[in-house]
Amino acid sequence: MNNQFLRLTGLQPNTSYYFVIKDSNSTSRRLWFKTLPNVPTERLAFVSGGDSRNNRTPLQDGNLLVSNWNSF
Repeated sequence: MNNQFLRLTGLQPNTSYYFVIKDSNSTSRRLWFKTLPNVPTERLAFVSGGDSRNNRTPLQDGNLLVSNWNSF
């Protein structure tokens, strides 16, 4: 495995950024992230998880369920 690290600067608050990862063998699908809002009273939620490397169906079902949470 070859790891690369970078620091992003100059990003605007509450903005979606799209990117691909490319190396000499392939290019990833387009991915994205959204920066945090610059409003201290705005609600924030995040989900953290990992992969279990087995029993993929429940893992994928759980990821799909969590991906649809856009407000509480």
